[in-house]
Amino acid sequence: MTILMRGACALLLAAGFVGGVSAQSIDKGAVAAKFDSDMALANAVQQASCDCGPIGDECGTCDLGYCGSGVGGGGQVFVGAEWLSVRGTFSEATAYREYSLANDLETFHQFDMDYGSSYRVFGGYRLCNCGGEVRFTYTNFNSDGGFTSPPNPNDNTDTIYYAPYELALGDGDVVYGRAKVNVDNYDIGFSKTIPLGCPLQSGCGDCGDCCDPCCQPCAAWDITWSGGVRFASVDSSLAYGTTRASTSNVPNRFAESTVNFDGAGLRFGLTGRRYFGRTGVLSAYLRGDISLLLGDVEHGVSGTTFTDTSITTTEVIPVTEIEAGLTGYVTQNLSVSAGYLLSAWHDLGHRTEYNYSVSPSQVYSMDDANMMMFDGFFIRATAAF
Repeated sequence: MTILMRGACALLLAAGFVGGVSAQSIDKGAVAAKFDSDMALANAVQQASCDCGPIGDECGTCDLGYCGSGVGGGGQVFVGAEWLSVRGTFSEATAYREYSLANDLETFHQFDMDYGSSYRVFGGYRLCNCGGEVRFTYTNFNSDGGFTSPPNPNDNTDTIYYAPYELALGDGDVVYGRAKVNVDNYDIGFSKTIPLGCPLQSGCGDCGDCCDPCCQPCAAWDITWSGGVRFASVDSSLAYGTTRASTSNVPNRFAESTVNFDGAGLRFGLTGRRYFGRTGVLSAYLRGDISLLLGDVEHGVSGTTFTDTSITTTEVIPVTEIEAGLTGYVTQNLSVSAGYLLSAWHDLGHRTEYNYSVSPSQVYSMDDANMMMFDGFFIRATAAF
């Protein structure tokens, strides 16, 4: 009996040991599969604040403040392009004046600018660690618009239409105009991304340890500061004309106001970004920057019925810009962004004062204290190698 009891205990112990080893092997397999799955998710997106290499299992030196900096990997070359649909406007760009003689009422009409297709291209190098980046960017903004007034009434006693420098005084006369603006920007700069807040999690529960394989060690928020140099060239014009009725013996007239600028200066910007999803595949951002450009501003007016006027001054031109958008990763190295932007160029608008009581010399004074602005939408694609 004693021998039988001892044999049964030995069999039970052996079965328990084999079962435990088998169960342990199954658990290890599940853990390994889970680890591979989570690491694939964590490596699906390379955030700006992360190291260029994969997360791997070298977590010993991982520090949230320098996300992934302890993990090996090389830098990245990146290129990108944007399609921009932007509209240029001026804080004061009078198209024409509608003067009702019967009611003694003046109505001023502004240029109606159109959204035009513009573009931006960029490229650079992302440093391996700490979110550093060197970037060159070329941006083109262009937009145009125009107007045509109704013809003067046949009795010429009800309504008269005036444009700067131009008068539609005869029966059936029409004033018209066009506006054009083109901006070329060349930016060279360096940026640094700093991770903020808690790390993104891959859904494995609490992730208090950055080295947990279930955890994406990059922060859900980051900010990027950038600084650099900008070179800019601006050309804009507002043109006006009068088309005389066929019964009039007075010739057609034409005049143009121009503002041109070439300058360079320093540029500083700040971007805040919030990542979404288990691995930050989607993010939203808001960027603002300011430039101070030193250069020559040339204002001029010319026409067929008055003395041409021109003045060139050396000025510091502030440029303020805001951009908001969403970024989504198609693959680890390809992202697409879309959003809305505003760009304001101070002291580069058209603001010639006009004396409508004097003809043909209507130029009264010149004052450039206003803005040229752009607003519109963009779609951007960025690839890294």
